[in-house]
Amino acid sequence: MSKVKEDWASYLRLMIEQRIRKDQIVEASATIDRIRWKTKRGEYSAIRSIREDRDRA
Repeated sequence: MSKVKEDWASYLRLMIEQRIRKDQIVEASATIDRIRWKTKRGEYSAIRSIREDRDRA
């Protein structure tokens, strides 16, 4: 390991950050899919969706 010129702390930090970002993207995609499956074609109510989002915050 001493022959490899790498800043291991920075490398590990970067890998952890990338993994967290990937997990966040996967979670967001799953949330979008759940929302998409709840809405039936032609029955989407933007007003209801906006109010639900606003009330959660």
